[in-house]
Amino acid sequence: MSLGVSERDGDDLFMGIGVINPNGETLVVRCKSKPSGREWDVFASGPGNDVTVAQTPAGNVGTLRSNENLRPLMRAELYQQDIQIQFSSWPHFGLFSGRRAVSYVLAAGASVAIERVAKCVIIAATQIASQAYIDELQLPPGADGAVAAGSGPSRIFEPVMGEVIGGLADPTFDGLIYADIGRGAV
Repeated sequence: MSLGVSERDGDDLFMGIGVINPNGETLVVRCKSKPSGREWDVFASGPGNDVTVAQTPAGNVGTLRSNENLRPLMRAELYQQDIQIQFSSWPHFGLFSGRRAVSYVLAAGASVAIERVAKCVIIAATQIASQAYIDELQLPPGADGAVAAGSGPSRIFEPVMGEVIGGLADPTFDGLIYADIGRGAV
């Protein structure tokens, strides 16, 4: 299991991500190396040297957050450690939903690029926003439609083919997606 968290260290707040094994033991905890966009207003940069792949019975598991999936050196760290399953976390794609640069098209492309090189399973999870959450934002007049509800099309990509395992998730689905992955697939 992978879990994204906000982690405080002294006066700094980091975007953290971890891998937890079936026994509840934490195998990997790391911080996003460079916050992007407005994240800089809140979060500090992580050390950048904490990209670690954990050995589990299911395979070698690693994580990258958001734009780290687009950074060749971050991806190379995973490749060198023989990654077999990658948890790829992405933000809510409903903000300015018409822009390709901040869309699931970009995220899916990054996931396919990683799985083609590493020949690994990619579990690409996205954050969603409910309409109730958007209503709580109390957006200013004229900002209607700036944030779309849902916009969290999480998917699982199989090795080499870039195909989605278990079908396409509805962008408004709030729950878990899963797929049976045979050990031979990794």
